[in-house]
Amino acid sequence: MPANLTPQYKKAEEAYRKATTIEEKISALEDMLALIPKHKGTDKLQADIKRKLAQCRQAQEKQSKKKGGRRDPFHVERSGGGQVTFLGTPNTGKTALVNALCGTEFKEGDYPFTTQGPAPGMTYFEDAAIQVVDLPPITQDMVPPGMVGALRQSDLVAIVIGLGSQDILEQVEICEGLLNQRGIIPLTKSVQEVANIELEIGFPKSCLI
Repeated sequence: MPANLTPQYKKAEEAYRKATTIEEKISALEDMLALIPKHKGTDKLQADIKRKLAQCRQAQEKQSKKKGGRRDPFHVERSGGGQVTFLGTPNTGKTALVNALCGTEFKEGDYPFTTQGPAPGMTYFEDAAIQVVDLPPITQDMVPPGMVGALRQSDLVAIVIGLGSQDILEQVEICEGLLNQRGIIPLTKSVQEVANIELEIGFPKSCLI
């Protein structure tokens, strides 16, 4: 049975070949495993990817021990009944939304990239505690190294868009593009539905998808 590898998979495979660090190799292999078609024709290839991924993770663990147990800067210790990560482009109000939901006082700014690393808080729905994590913003050309791992480990990825901006469609497309590229398929309203949202209460400049 032919493998019928997709262009997205081949792009991830090329990224693996060009990777120069263990972290880059792990990220590329994770993408390859998520994007490879799942059928009998790719069973051996899937097994090979898993083997390489396991080897890279072992090498990463040994490397971390030599450096004194250096932690992943995007790892957030899970707490509560579930974890939600906030994903968005610069200046969409993610941090303000986390502060409002969780009562935190994370630094907000009118300039891009105020958030440099994951910022976790806790909110509650009825009797359930929900961990909310604000992540650094992304652009079409820049995704902080290691951040995709934080998206993968969360129970829910919430895309936050700035409704006061003129580029609402572009914001959504950038975020969905990253998720689709990394095999994290979003369940969301259509892009056009999001563009037509009118908020009368709550957060006038931000919207969760």
